Amino acid sequence: MADSNITAASLAATAGTGSVSLQWSVTNPNEGGLQYLDLALVEVWASASNNRSLGSKVGEAAKGQNTFVHTLAGGTLRYYWVRPKNTSGSYGDWHPLSATAGVSGTAGEVTSIDGGTVTNSIVEASTFRTAETGARIQIDGDRQQIEIYNADEDLVAYMGLAPGTSTTFYASRDDSFQPSISGQSSSGSGVAGYSTTGDGVEGTSVDGGAGVLGSGVTFAFYAQSGIYGPFTGAHDGLLPISSQIEIGDVVETTGIAARNGISDTLRYVDRASVPRSPAVVGVLVSRRPVTVDKFDSDGMMTSRGSLFASLPAGASQEFANEFDHVVFNGVGEGQINVCGRNGNIRRGDLLVSSDLPGKAMRQDDDILRSMTVAKADEDIDLGPDETAQIACIYHCG
Repeated sequence: MADSNITAASLAATAGTGSVSLQWSVTNPNEGGLQYLDLALVEVWASASNNRSLGSKVGEAAKGQNTFVHTLAGGTLRYYWVRPKNTSGSYGDWHPLSATAGVSGTAGEVTSIDGGTVTNSIVEASTFRTAETGARIQIDGDRQQIEIYNADEDLVAYMGLAPGTSTTFYASRDDSFQPSISGQSSSGSGVAGYSTTGDGVEGTSVDGGAGVLGSGVTFAFYAQSGIYGPFTGAHDGLLPISSQIEIGDVVETTGIAARNGISDTLRYVDRASVPRSPAVVGVLVSRRPVTVDKFDSDGMMTSRGSLFASLPAGASQEFANEFDHVVFNGVGEGQINVCGRNGNIRRGDLLVSSDLPGKAMRQDDDILRSMTVAKADEDIDLGPDETAQIACIYHCG
């Protein structure tokens, strides 16, 4: 027999978004009478099976409340009982009275949100996505990350830990000529990265494009403190499709294709083929086709992160038919193709173009001149027609 004559009744369970809402009624014959016999609260008990002895208390409702919301993962079933407790600590009967007659309730799952608002709720599920398939944004509860998929079902970007690293934000995409991450600011930094031990911002390209692209009225990139390293400065160029150039060959300017302000010009280049050419501008790094989709509506040619100067209006197809896009190193450190046309090469020798197309040879003196391509950083013995690739420091600025 109960120690309190306060009774609960009419327990009902209603599914909510990630929750079960409970409501009941209370009969309190001592209300306004003996204070120590008055209602203090109602306990709420729940069990995963219809057996109260296997359950536990999940909450309390103060006098006058008569409602309780039990937060659960969507689709979770629970059985419920309530019992009143008076101010002296005595309990009334359980409701339902039977330990195997609990009122069942199942937490609701979000199947669609149509013109409504979710307020003060926790949505719990392994996956939440904006579309079942195709292009979508997805929250993956198992991996604890926000994912972006393209129309081909490729995971192109996500916010979370990068595979095998502690990177906070990682993004990648496979569709042509578009950046993985783009940042813009009207006054400050478009993208800022900070790290106490590693890299603040890291960019990777697998097809010869830029790992990180920057654009600014003055500085495209700015080091607030610290140094750049390792440093090799490169430039864009347009190379005739018919050119028989090799990676590592010396290139020279054959003309100017376009100009894009004081800090950017676009060159026609080809492999150097005369001794001691003063038109040398660097050493070839990469070569790939120019396709029409690298041009925007203003005739600005972009190549997966490498920004070209403005080209003449309507010239897109013409350039795509006649030229390849090349990148060549002008300053910093790297490698260069050399020959023995002017003798063996020793570490510290300056290098110039030769009459063996694309290959550098030893300069006659140690004075840095307009014809100087680079400085050799290792020794090598070569016959006049023998070639090799050696380490160097570039001097084409």
